[in-house]
Amino acid sequence: MTRGRRRHRTKTYPPGIDPDKLPRGAYWDPSGNGHWYTAYRDSTGKQRRKRIAGRDAKMSDLHRALEEQVGTKRDSLRWVAEQFHASDQFCQLAKGTRDDYEYCRAMVTDLPTRKAGLLLGDAPLSRWDRPLVQRLVDQLTKERGPSAANHALRWLRRVWRWGANRGHTTPENPAKGIEAATERKQRRCPDVQTYNAVLEYARENGFPYLWMVMELAYLLRLRGIEVITLTDAHATEEGVEVSRRKGSRGNLTEWGPRLRTAWDAAVELRDSIIQRRKMPTPMRPEDRHLFLATRGGEPLSRSSLDSAWQRMIHGAMGTVITEEQRFSLHDLKRAGITRTKGGRQAKLDGGGHRSEQMLDVYDQEVPRVRPTEE
Repeated sequence: MTRGRRRHRTKTYPPGIDPDKLPRGAYWDPSGNGHWYTAYRDSTGKQRRKRIAGRDAKMSDLHRALEEQVGTKRDSLRWVAEQFHASDQFCQLAKGTRDDYEYCRAMVTDLPTRKAGLLLGDAPLSRWDRPLVQRLVDQLTKERGPSAANHALRWLRRVWRWGANRGHTTPENPAKGIEAATERKQRRCPDVQTYNAVLEYARENGFPYLWMVMELAYLLRLRGIEVITLTDAHATEEGVEVSRRKGSRGNLTEWGPRLRTAWDAAVELRDSIIQRRKMPTPMRPEDRHLFLATRGGEPLSRSSLDSAWQRMIHGAMGTVITEEQRFSLHDLKRAGITRTKGGRQAKLDGGGHRSEQMLDVYDQEVPRVRPTEE
Protein backbone atom coordinates (compact mmCIF):
# COMPACT_ATOMS: atom_id res chain seq x y z
CA MET A 1 0.00 0.00 0.00
CA THR A 2 1.13 3.57 -0.58
CA ARG A 3 1.83 6.02 2.17
CA GLY A 4 -0.32 8.99 1.22
CA ARG A 5 0.49 12.29 2.86
CA ARG A 6 2.88 12.39 5.79
CA ARG A 7 1.28 11.49 9.14
CA HIS A 8 2.13 13.24 12.37
CA ARG A 9 2.51 11.36 15.62
CA THR A 10 -0.02 12.14 18.33
CA LYS A 11 -0.32 11.04 21.96
CA THR A 12 -3.10 8.61 21.10
CA TYR A 13 -1.25 6.37 18.65
CA PRO A 14 -0.63 2.91 20.17
CA PRO A 15 3.02 1.96 20.84
CA GLY A 16 4.92 0.53 17.90
CA ILE A 17 3.02 2.48 15.25
CA ASP A 18 5.09 4.57 12.84
CA PRO A 19 2.82 7.24 11.29
CA ASP A 20 5.11 7.50 8.25
CA LYS A 21 4.59 3.81 7.40
CA LEU A 22 0.84 3.56 7.87
CA PRO A 23 -0.97 2.18 4.81
CA ARG A 24 -3.06 4.66 2.92
CA GLY A 25 -6.66 4.59 4.11
CA ALA A 26 -5.93 3.40 7.67
CA TYR A 27 -7.06 5.87 10.35
CA TRP A 28 -6.91 5.78 14.14
CA ASP A 29 -9.97 6.47 16.30
CA PRO A 30 -8.90 7.11 19.93
CA SER A 31 -12.45 6.92 21.34
CA GLY A 32 -13.04 4.20 23.95
CA ASN A 33 -10.23 1.68 23.88
CA GLY A 34 -9.35 2.88 20.40
CA HIS A 35 -9.53 1.11 17.04
CA TRP A 36 -8.37 1.35 13.44
CA TYR A 37 -10.84 2.06 10.64
CA THR A 38 -11.03 2.85 6.95
CA ALA A 39 -13.35 5.17 5.05
CA TYR A 40 -15.20 4.32 1.86
CA ARG A 41 -18.28 5.25 -0.14
CA ASP A 42 -21.25 2.91 -0.37
CA SER A 43 -23.36 2.24 -3.46
CA THR A 44 -25.26 5.50 -2.91
CA GLY A 45 -22.08 7.54 -2.73
CA LYS A 46 -22.41 8.22 1.01
CA GLN A 47 -19.24 8.27 3.11
CA ARG A 48 -18.97 5.27 5.47
CA ARG A 49 -16.50 3.99 8.07
CA LYS A 50 -15.52 0.39 8.74
CA ARG A 51 -13.47 -0.97 11.63
CA ILE A 52 -10.49 -3.01 10.43
CA ALA A 53 -8.44 -3.69 13.58
CA GLY A 54 -8.27 -3.14 17.32
CA ARG A 55 -5.81 -1.26 19.50
CA ASP A 56 -3.28 -4.12 19.66
CA ALA A 57 -2.88 -4.42 15.89
CA LYS A 58 0.67 -4.34 14.52
CA MET A 59 1.76 -2.53 11.40
CA SER A 60 1.69 -5.79 9.44
CA ASP A 61 -1.85 -6.44 10.67
CA LEU A 62 -2.99 -3.05 9.38
CA HIS A 63 -1.47 -3.60 5.97
CA ARG A 64 -3.01 -7.06 5.73
CA ALA A 65 -6.43 -5.89 6.97
CA LEU A 66 -6.56 -2.99 4.55
CA GLU A 67 -5.49 -5.19 1.67
CA GLU A 68 -8.36 -7.54 2.49
CA GLN A 69 -10.93 -4.77 2.98
CA VAL A 70 -10.04 -2.18 0.39
CA GLY A 71 -6.91 -3.62 -1.14
CA THR A 72 -5.54 -1.88 -4.17
CA LYS A 73 -5.99 -4.01 -7.25
CA ARG A 74 -2.83 -4.63 -9.22
CA ASP A 75 -4.82 -3.99 -12.39
CA SER A 76 -5.40 -0.32 -11.57
CA LEU A 77 -3.69 3.03 -12.04
CA ARG A 78 -3.62 3.49 -8.27
CA TRP A 79 -1.43 0.41 -7.85
CA VAL A 80 0.95 1.43 -10.63
CA ALA A 81 1.18 4.94 -9.16
CA GLU A 82 1.97 3.47 -5.73
CA GLN A 83 4.85 1.50 -7.22
CA PHE A 84 6.19 4.52 -9.07
CA HIS A 85 6.01 6.82 -6.04
CA ALA A 86 7.88 4.22 -3.98
CA SER A 87 10.56 3.70 -6.64
CA ASP A 88 14.15 4.95 -6.71
CA GLN A 89 13.34 6.94 -9.84
CA PHE A 90 10.74 8.94 -7.95
CA CYS A 91 12.94 9.45 -4.88
CA GLN A 92 15.72 10.89 -7.07
CA LEU A 93 13.47 13.67 -8.37
CA ALA A 94 13.72 17.20 -6.98
CA LYS A 95 11.53 17.88 -3.96
CA GLY A 96 9.38 20.36 -5.89
CA THR A 97 8.74 17.75 -8.58
CA ARG A 98 7.90 15.09 -5.99
CA ASP A 99 5.44 17.43 -4.28
CA ASP A 100 3.81 18.25 -7.61
CA TYR A 101 3.52 14.57 -8.51
CA GLU A 102 1.94 13.77 -5.14
CA TYR A 103 -0.61 16.50 -5.76
CA CYS A 104 -1.34 15.16 -9.26
CA ARG A 105 -1.69 11.60 -8.02
CA ALA A 106 -4.37 12.57 -5.53
CA MET A 107 -6.10 14.76 -8.12
CA VAL A 108 -6.33 11.96 -10.70
CA THR A 109 -6.72 8.75 -8.70
CA ASP A 110 -9.27 10.18 -6.23
CA LEU A 111 -11.48 11.71 -8.92
CA PRO A 112 -15.02 10.25 -8.65
CA THR A 113 -16.40 8.52 -11.73
CA ARG A 114 -19.98 8.28 -12.93
CA LYS A 115 -20.24 4.89 -11.24
CA ALA A 116 -21.19 5.49 -7.59
CA GLY A 117 -18.44 4.65 -5.14
CA LEU A 118 -15.71 4.12 -7.78
CA LEU A 119 -12.72 6.40 -8.02
CA LEU A 120 -10.81 6.83 -11.26
CA GLY A 121 -7.63 5.36 -9.82
CA ASP A 122 -9.44 2.08 -9.10
CA ALA A 123 -10.71 1.63 -12.67
CA PRO A 124 -9.10 -1.31 -14.52
CA LEU A 125 -6.08 -0.48 -16.66
CA SER A 126 -7.91 -1.93 -19.65
CA ARG A 127 -10.31 1.01 -19.54
CA TRP A 128 -7.55 3.55 -19.96
CA ASP A 129 -7.40 4.77 -23.53
CA ARG A 130 -6.88 8.10 -25.27
CA PRO A 131 -10.57 9.15 -25.20
CA LEU A 132 -10.66 8.56 -21.42
CA VAL A 133 -7.53 10.60 -20.84
CA GLN A 134 -8.82 13.40 -23.08
CA ARG A 135 -12.07 13.50 -21.11
CA LEU A 136 -10.02 13.63 -17.92
CA VAL A 137 -7.98 16.60 -19.16
CA ASP A 138 -11.12 18.41 -20.33
CA GLN A 139 -12.85 17.83 -16.99
CA LEU A 140 -9.87 18.97 -14.93
CA THR A 141 -9.55 22.05 -17.14
CA LYS A 142 -13.10 23.07 -16.22
CA GLU A 143 -12.87 22.15 -12.54
CA ARG A 144 -9.25 22.95 -11.65
CA GLY A 145 -8.00 25.13 -14.47
CA PRO A 146 -5.72 24.51 -17.48
CA SER A 147 -2.48 24.53 -15.49
CA ALA A 148 -3.62 21.79 -13.11
CA ALA A 149 -4.97 19.73 -16.02
CA ASN A 150 -1.64 19.89 -17.86
CA HIS A 151 0.30 18.98 -14.71
CA ALA A 152 -1.95 15.94 -14.29
CA LEU A 153 -1.42 14.96 -17.93
CA ARG A 154 2.37 15.12 -17.59
CA TRP A 155 2.23 13.05 -14.39
CA LEU A 156 0.02 10.41 -16.02
CA ARG A 157 2.29 10.21 -19.04
CA ARG A 158 5.33 9.73 -16.78
CA VAL A 159 3.67 7.07 -14.59
CA TRP A 160 2.42 5.08 -17.55
CA ARG A 161 5.84 5.14 -19.25
CA TRP A 162 7.48 3.96 -16.01
CA GLY A 163 4.92 1.17 -15.66
CA ALA A 164 5.25 0.07 -19.30
CA ASN A 165 9.04 -0.20 -19.00
CA ARG A 166 8.55 -2.59 -16.07
CA GLY A 167 5.70 -4.62 -17.46
CA HIS A 168 2.95 -3.16 -15.29
CA THR A 169 1.06 -1.39 -18.09
CA THR A 170 0.59 -1.76 -21.82
CA PRO A 171 3.37 -0.43 -24.07
CA GLU A 172 0.95 2.00 -25.70
CA ASN A 173 0.76 5.11 -23.53
CA PRO A 174 -2.83 6.50 -23.55
CA ALA A 175 -1.55 9.88 -22.35
CA LYS A 176 0.55 10.43 -25.48
CA GLY A 177 -0.97 12.52 -28.24
CA ILE A 178 -3.55 14.10 -25.93
CA GLU A 179 -4.52 17.72 -26.54
CA ALA A 180 -3.20 19.73 -23.63
CA ALA A 181 -5.28 22.50 -22.14
CA THR A 182 -4.61 25.99 -23.43
CA GLU A 183 -3.01 28.00 -20.67
CA ARG A 184 -3.92 31.59 -21.22
CA LYS A 185 -1.42 34.04 -19.80
CA GLN A 186 -3.94 35.77 -17.57
CA ARG A 187 -2.03 38.27 -15.52
CA ARG A 188 -4.93 39.28 -13.34
CA CYS A 189 -4.50 41.90 -10.68
CA PRO A 190 -7.60 42.40 -8.52
CA ASP A 191 -8.35 46.02 -7.66
CA VAL A 192 -8.70 47.11 -4.05
CA GLN A 193 -12.51 46.98 -4.03
CA THR A 194 -12.61 43.46 -5.47
CA TYR A 195 -9.98 42.25 -3.04
CA ASN A 196 -11.75 43.73 -0.03
CA ALA A 197 -15.10 42.27 -1.14
CA VAL A 198 -13.68 38.74 -1.32
CA LEU A 199 -11.76 39.25 1.92
CA GLU A 200 -14.94 40.13 3.80
CA TYR A 201 -16.80 37.27 2.13
CA ALA A 202 -14.20 34.83 3.42
CA ARG A 203 -14.45 36.33 6.93
CA GLU A 204 -18.21 36.11 7.09
CA ASN A 205 -18.92 32.78 5.38
CA GLY A 206 -17.13 30.11 7.35
CA PHE A 207 -13.65 30.16 5.80
CA PRO A 208 -11.69 30.77 9.01
CA TYR A 209 -8.12 30.78 7.69
CA LEU A 210 -8.59 31.96 4.09
CA TRP A 211 -8.80 35.66 4.87
CA MET A 212 -5.54 35.33 6.83
CA VAL A 213 -3.89 33.49 3.92
CA MET A 214 -5.14 36.22 1.58
CA GLU A 215 -3.72 39.02 3.70
CA LEU A 216 -0.34 37.35 4.14
CA ALA A 217 -0.06 36.50 0.43
CA TYR A 218 -0.93 40.10 -0.46
CA LEU A 219 1.11 41.95 2.18
CA LEU A 220 4.17 39.68 2.03
CA ARG A 221 3.93 39.17 -1.77
CA LEU A 222 4.00 35.37 -1.41
CA ARG A 223 2.80 32.38 -3.39
CA GLY A 224 0.12 30.28 -1.73
CA ILE A 225 2.53 27.41 -1.00
CA GLU A 226 4.92 29.89 0.61
CA VAL A 227 2.16 31.15 2.91
CA ILE A 228 1.17 27.73 4.26
CA THR A 229 4.80 26.83 4.98
CA LEU A 230 5.24 29.84 7.28
CA THR A 231 6.22 29.01 10.86
CA ASP A 232 6.82 30.95 14.06
CA ALA A 233 10.50 31.09 13.10
CA HIS A 234 9.67 33.53 10.29
CA ALA A 235 8.38 36.17 12.75
CA THR A 236 11.05 38.52 14.09
CA GLU A 237 10.91 41.70 16.14
CA GLU A 238 11.33 43.79 12.98
CA GLY A 239 8.85 41.92 10.78
CA VAL A 240 8.32 38.69 8.85
CA GLU A 241 11.42 37.22 7.24
CA VAL A 242 10.41 34.87 4.43
CA SER A 243 12.14 32.41 2.16
CA ARG A 244 10.79 31.98 -1.36
CA ARG A 245 10.71 29.25 -3.95
CA LYS A 246 11.67 29.00 -7.62
CA GLY A 247 14.97 30.76 -7.03
CA SER A 248 13.49 34.01 -5.70
CA ARG A 249 15.35 35.88 -2.97
CA GLY A 250 14.04 35.99 0.56
CA ASN A 251 13.39 39.28 2.34
CA LEU A 252 12.03 40.83 5.51
CA THR A 253 8.74 42.73 5.45
CA GLU A 254 8.39 45.16 8.31
CA TRP A 255 5.41 44.93 10.64
CA GLY A 256 2.38 47.04 9.86
CA PRO A 257 -1.08 47.10 11.46
CA ARG A 258 -2.67 44.85 8.82
CA LEU A 259 0.24 42.41 8.76
CA ARG A 260 0.29 42.16 12.56
CA THR A 261 -3.49 41.62 12.69
CA ALA A 262 -3.42 38.81 10.12
CA TRP A 263 -0.39 37.12 11.71
CA ASP A 264 -1.81 37.25 15.24
CA ALA A 265 -5.18 35.92 14.02
CA ALA A 266 -3.43 32.96 12.34
CA VAL A 267 -1.47 32.21 15.53
CA GLU A 268 -4.66 32.38 17.61
CA LEU A 269 -6.50 30.03 15.25
CA ARG A 270 -3.53 27.63 15.18
CA ASP A 271 -3.30 27.55 18.97
CA SER A 272 -7.04 26.94 19.31
CA ILE A 273 -6.78 23.90 17.00
CA ILE A 274 -3.90 22.52 19.07
CA GLN A 275 -5.80 23.06 22.30
CA ARG A 276 -9.06 21.59 20.99
CA ARG A 277 -7.36 18.46 19.71
CA LYS A 278 -5.12 18.24 22.79
CA MET A 279 -2.01 18.10 20.62
CA PRO A 280 1.51 18.78 21.92
CA THR A 281 2.98 22.15 20.98
CA PRO A 282 6.32 21.74 19.16
CA MET A 283 9.25 23.24 21.07
CA ARG A 284 11.18 24.61 18.10
CA PRO A 285 9.71 27.68 16.35
CA GLU A 286 10.48 26.22 12.92
CA ASP A 287 8.25 23.23 13.75
CA ARG A 288 5.27 25.38 14.73
CA HIS A 289 3.43 25.80 11.42
CA LEU A 290 1.26 28.88 11.19
CA PHE A 291 -1.60 27.10 9.43
CA LEU A 292 -3.04 23.74 10.47
CA ALA A 293 -5.93 21.76 9.03
CA THR A 294 -8.99 22.57 11.13
CA ARG A 295 -10.08 18.91 11.30
CA GLY A 296 -6.94 16.80 11.54
CA GLY A 297 -4.53 19.29 13.05
CA GLU A 298 -1.74 18.46 10.59
CA PRO A 299 0.04 21.25 8.67
CA LEU A 300 -2.26 22.64 6.01
CA SER A 301 -1.55 20.98 2.65
CA ARG A 302 -1.52 22.56 -0.77
CA SER A 303 -4.43 20.42 -1.95
CA SER A 304 -6.56 21.39 1.06
CA LEU A 305 -5.82 25.07 0.49
CA ASP A 306 -6.66 24.79 -3.23
CA SER A 307 -9.95 23.01 -2.49
CA ALA A 308 -10.97 25.57 0.13
CA TRP A 309 -10.04 28.44 -2.19
CA GLN A 310 -12.13 27.02 -5.04
CA ARG A 311 -15.17 26.62 -2.76
CA MET A 312 -14.78 30.14 -1.45
CA ILE A 313 -14.18 31.91 -4.75
CA HIS A 314 -17.08 30.11 -6.45
CA GLY A 315 -19.32 31.20 -3.60
CA ALA A 316 -18.09 34.78 -3.92
CA MET A 317 -18.83 34.88 -7.66
CA GLY A 318 -22.37 36.01 -8.25
CA THR A 319 -22.71 37.39 -4.73
CA VAL A 320 -19.95 39.93 -4.13
CA ILE A 321 -17.96 39.75 -7.39
CA THR A 322 -18.65 38.84 -11.01
CA GLU A 323 -17.08 35.94 -12.88
CA GLU A 324 -14.89 38.42 -14.77
CA GLN A 325 -13.54 39.71 -11.44
CA ARG A 326 -12.48 36.27 -10.30
CA PHE A 327 -8.84 35.98 -9.29
CA SER A 328 -6.53 33.26 -7.98
CA LEU A 329 -4.52 33.16 -4.80
CA HIS A 330 -1.36 33.60 -6.85
CA ASP A 331 -2.77 36.84 -8.30
CA LEU A 332 -2.50 38.36 -4.82
CA LYS A 333 1.28 38.28 -5.12
CA ARG A 334 0.92 40.27 -8.34
CA ALA A 335 -1.40 42.76 -6.63
CA GLY A 336 0.99 43.12 -3.70
CA ILE A 337 3.98 43.78 -5.94
CA THR A 338 2.05 46.20 -8.16
CA ARG A 339 1.04 48.31 -5.15
CA THR A 340 4.44 48.30 -3.45
CA LYS A 341 5.63 51.88 -3.07
CA GLY A 342 9.14 53.06 -3.82
CA GLY A 343 9.66 52.43 -7.51
CA ARG A 344 11.01 49.48 -9.49
CA GLN A 345 13.84 48.63 -7.10
CA ALA A 346 11.47 48.43 -4.14
CA LYS A 347 9.21 46.11 -6.12
CA LEU A 348 12.16 44.01 -7.22
CA ASP A 349 13.28 43.61 -3.61
CA GLY A 350 9.73 43.13 -2.32
CA GLY A 351 8.96 40.23 -4.63
CA GLY A 352 12.39 38.66 -4.40
CA HIS A 353 12.80 38.66 -8.18
CA ARG A 354 16.29 38.24 -9.59
CA SER A 355 15.62 39.96 -12.92
CA GLU A 356 13.69 42.87 -14.38
CA GLN A 357 12.14 40.46 -16.88
CA MET A 358 10.52 38.41 -14.11
CA LEU A 359 9.32 41.57 -12.37
CA ASP A 360 7.48 42.54 -15.55
CA VAL A 361 5.29 39.45 -15.12
CA TYR A 362 4.05 40.75 -11.76
CA ASP A 363 4.25 44.54 -11.87
CA GLN A 364 1.03 45.77 -13.50
CA GLU A 365 1.44 49.44 -12.57
CA VAL A 366 1.34 51.74 -15.58
CA PRO A 367 4.45 53.96 -15.61
CA ARG A 368 3.88 57.69 -15.46
CA VAL A 369 6.03 59.79 -17.78
CA ARG A 370 6.23 63.41 -18.75
CA PRO A 371 5.13 64.50 -22.22
CA THR A 372 7.68 64.80 -24.99
CA GLU A 373 9.23 68.23 -25.07
CA GLU A 374 8.33 70.19 -28.17
